[in-house]
Amino acid sequence: MKAEIISRWIMDKLVPFGIDDDMVGEYLGTVLEDDSYDLDYKLDFVQSYIQDLSEQNIKPFLDDLREFLSEESDSKAVSETVIEKTHTPTLRERINKEREEAKSHETERKAIDIKQMKQREQLLNTYGFDVVETDQDGNLIYREKKVIPEESEPLEGINQNALRVKMAEKMKREEMKAAHDSEVKRNKELEAKRKADKEKRKTQKQERRGRGETRW
Repeated sequence: MKAEIISRWIMDKLVPFGIDDDMVGEYLGTVLEDDSYDLDYKLDFVQSYIQDLSEQNIKPFLDDLREFLSEESDSKAVSETVIEKTHTPTLRERINKEREEAKSHETERKAIDIKQMKQREQLLNTYGFDVVETDQDGNLIYREKKVIPEESEPLEGINQNALRVKMAEKMKREEMKAAHDSEVKRNKELEAKRKADKEKRKTQKQERRGRGETRW
């Protein structure tokens, strides 16, 4: 007999004894469902357990419980009635809601995983890394894309924190190089302009001399 049916039966029967705790019924239902112990042993355990919770005479309860558990051929109608009583509309709605939420969370998680995977691939392609393996905590280990001679030892894997540091350092170097290149280009343009102006002034001076102009 399922622990669920036993638990509901016990909870209903224990109310007159001042015990109204679903956890008691669920626990005892699990114990009584276990077929590794005989019925007498399980009933002795139930008696000892309930006597710690109530000072009333529980012998009628134990007799009813023995009879209930001894009925090996419960009719289908009785079983369905007990199960239907257990699954109240409120509980059924809660179960359905939890299932829908679980599906929603799973769908959302998959969408996030796909998005993160695409972002990770883009970063790895940009900065030249390959995913090598995962560590014991599930973190990805990366390795720089380099041509390694057959005789050389493989590069050591680096974790995600080291990857972020490497990426930041590489971006900083690229920014500094771009700034330097821009400065060199600007200096070259200024130097070319200075030479052009100097040559222009020289040409103008020669032209004035050729025309016999006098400067005051």
